[in-house]
Amino acid sequence: MLIERETGHSAIQRSDKGTGVDYWLGDSSDPKYRFAARLEVSGIRSGDSGMARARIRQKLNQTKASDSAYGNLPAYVAVVEFGTPLAEVRKR
Repeated sequence: MLIERETGHSAIQRSDKGTGVDYWLGDSSDPKYRFAARLEVSGIRSGDSGMARARIRQKLNQTKASDSAYGNLPAYVAVVEFGTPLAEVRKR
């Protein structure tokens, strides 16, 4: 729900390992399921905002693995810290 609210897209397909992202985002009502964006997600059981920011930087860098094939699509990173709780979404 957070990703849909923040991006206007929903997860339409899980990505293959090694792509640097977890999901492909798009419009689920599109019968061709065209990819509109990439999404990498991560969770932290318990931490602080500094730990969350470090994880965001790490995951933003990780999304670069799919730039050669899909660099024209925006890459989003969502990090959730469950102790506080805190959720943050960034676009690259």
